[in-house]
Amino acid sequence: MIPLLTRSESRQVDAHAIEKGAPSIVLMENAGRGAAEGISEFMRARGKKCVVVVCGIGNNGGDGFVAARHLRLAGFDARTWLVGDWTRMSKDARLALDMWVAMSGIVEKGEAPALAEALEGADVVVDALFGTGLDRPIAGEFAEAIACFHGLPEATIVIALDLPSGIDADTGASLGHAVAAHHTITFAAHKRGLLTPNGLRHAGTIAVAHIGTALPSLPESATLLEDRDLVAWLRPRARDVHKTQVGHVGIVAGRPGTSGAALLASRGAMRAGAGLATLVTFPETIAALQGQLLEVMSRPVISPIESPKARELLAGFRSIVLGPGLGLDLYAAELIDAVIEESDVPLVLDADALTRLSITRAVHDPERVVLTPHPGEAARLLGITTAEVEHDRFAAVSAIVSRTACTVVLKGAHTLIAAPDRAPVASPFATPALATAGSGDVLAGIIAALALELPVFEAACAGVLLHASAGARLKRDRGVLAHEIADAVAFEIADRL
Repeated sequence: MIPLLTRSESRQVDAHAIEKGAPSIVLMENAGRGAAEGISEFMRARGKKCVVVVCGIGNNGGDGFVAARHLRLAGFDARTWLVGDWTRMSKDARLALDMWVAMSGIVEKGEAPALAEALEGADVVVDALFGTGLDRPIAGEFAEAIACFHGLPEATIVIALDLPSGIDADTGASLGHAVAAHHTITFAAHKRGLLTPNGLRHAGTIAVAHIGTALPSLPESATLLEDRDLVAWLRPRARDVHKTQVGHVGIVAGRPGTSGAALLASRGAMRAGAGLATLVTFPETIAALQGQLLEVMSRPVISPIESPKARELLAGFRSIVLGPGLGLDLYAAELIDAVIEESDVPLVLDADALTRLSITRAVHDPERVVLTPHPGEAARLLGITTAEVEHDRFAAVSAIVSRTACTVVLKGAHTLIAAPDRAPVASPFATPALATAGSGDVLAGIIAALALELPVFEAACAGVLLHASAGARLKRDRGVLAHEIADAVAFEIADRL
């Protein structure tokens, strides 16, 4: 897993490097040169020549002046524009400006209309106004400068340094006004706020420029999953293994009209490696699905669901999915409560089971339970709005963990996984292929199958990675069907074994 840095941790990384003998101006030089290398590679590949670097008065602006100097040395038509009072520039940023001027670089300055005019002829505009340190709403001439970015011609490419100005490094929220970049070159390590839906919308594609600093040992507030994590969790099976050894997943899901959710969860479980899957549902659902339950067995639920009956329904399962398409009527609520109370194996709560949980607040043996809410379900669990969840997803997932003591998968772009005594981890994927009905049902089945062999937290992390990489594998941003995601999971596993 890769560290995801907060604002404070970014400062600690720089302070650690300086303490070890790296002058701060050297760090700025490394950052600006690394940015210039990324920008020049991009410009050469697209035949671009003119770049305007819009600099602030802090160290991010200094990074911009260094980048401009290296871009000019590389043969590009590089220009700079300063926003803010130059007498208040940080020491290193002023030195970077002076070095730029020393090689005949011109620093332009003026009000927003003049900046807008200066940007009109640029092929590429670089945002070097604010870095990770910004923690207040943007106002005044800086807000006016960001408005100039919004008015750029459609063909102009915007590249942000470290993170788009106006984006909170910790939460990804917009601080009043924010630059919308096509690409972001971040320094040293990923920033937490970039791995959120709003941060991603403003950052575009993200690349890390290493600046010669070794990351110190920090109590990590969050990490980013890597493919090698998945490789470490997946193990080839013995050639003589049989289906009962592999494990049996129970899928407690589905009603007539929403029975597809049950089928998709079952398919996800089987494609992720379950040896057996059994659908536990109401007789009407089983009747509606006759002919479709090819690899999946079924057990009918007869109400009322008393404890002995619930234990009988769950017998033999080594993990369970509870909730997809189950409904919220009296019988469904009775079934959900009984399964939560009587199951003693890894349990994945999804969809209607999460809605029921937001009412009852009751989780039996939370150490084996995985919750898989989308932002709306997370909001119900916390008693807040969906907008509040999305404003700070890291805080929201941690709050659900604190309230339930379960492993929590907060779905969305760069899905987050958290558990008690574990820092949240983020998925490296944000793919529109997963924005399709039934995708979440497939994920619940995948996690349940992986929980046959892995602890629940690792099963959740591996499931999120497999699910997202399967979606990305399909190479389509629309028209994906959930069962295709499930089918692609088997190939993703095969590629790593």
